[in-house]
Amino acid sequence: MLTRRHVVAGFGAFGILGPANPAVAAEGATLAFGGLEYTWSLLFVAEARKIWNKHGVDITAINFTAGRESMQAVLGGSAQFGNVTDTPVVFAAMRGLEPLILASCSRYSRDMAIAMGPNSKADAKDPSSLKGKTIATRVGTSGHYYLSRYLRLGGLKDNDVNIVDLDSNNMIAAVIRGSIDGFSWSVGIAEKAVAASNGAIFVMTEEGIERVFVSHQLLITNRQTLERRNLLDSAVRVLLDTESSMLTDRNWPNEIATRVRSDAETVAKNTTVFEFKIKLDKALLDDLVIQGKWAIEVGLAKDPGKDLRALFRGILVPEPLRAAAPDRVDL
Repeated sequence: MLTRRHVVAGFGAFGILGPANPAVAAEGATLAFGGLEYTWSLLFVAEARKIWNKHGVDITAINFTAGRESMQAVLGGSAQFGNVTDTPVVFAAMRGLEPLILASCSRYSRDMAIAMGPNSKADAKDPSSLKGKTIATRVGTSGHYYLSRYLRLGGLKDNDVNIVDLDSNNMIAAVIRGSIDGFSWSVGIAEKAVAASNGAIFVMTEEGIERVFVSHQLLITNRQTLERRNLLDSAVRVLLDTESSMLTDRNWPNEIATRVRSDAETVAKNTTVFEFKIKLDKALLDDLVIQGKWAIEVGLAKDPGKDLRALFRGILVPEPLRAAAPDRVDL
């Protein structure tokens, strides 16, 4: 699915960073969104409050159904920026591609969920009851990684379930039809599944999930865009300004609710588990390495034959963020 929205010219009134010089013509760029859910709240707020334009960037948004597709748009050169979770980035880097990470925008452990159908015979309180079930996700995404880590809570491995690659738009209908037992995707989609089935579909417990899973929402770019250093500097200032704006004016769920096809109350409630803070740190690098080892272990990626920490450090681009906010970079 491809749709386009344009951020209109005008100066935002939020944040602590100084505005761009109004005498300088706005620089055009494209941002590929990895879905239309509140997962990408910070960048939706930047769009709604016209913070890109404040920093001299006329941004065009392209919407996809998963971060994997938004990353492909960046790697293919049709977008200068993309927001994507860390899992697709891990797979791409291990294949020798370069999804370059400018910053981690937010993190969570509890915004993914496993929803199961009424005929699955799974026990909502027992992760081990998923053994033998057919569970859909988008292979190679954070939904897939979440499922894999969740299975560990029940002493299971990936090959203890039948994993089906399915677009998130079709997951609910597939569970209701009974063609799959359940799916692993966002809490928002899981809640819609519960509502659509009048409560027949249920969500598995997340007790202990913090021990095994964390997801980082990233802003990525490509090697061509590295030559546009002014644009990169503007992008990280947009992120920092938006973070400040969200703290200063907490009305932002109302501003993005329609964009994310939800209501403000749901957005506000579900994002309480998010940490919205712009940074590049060792914790991100550690998690990339853990996911890289997992990808090799489950046979989804080949061993690249080099140190994984060095590999993932090579796709981090800390210079723009370090120039704007040195304390946000700890590598």
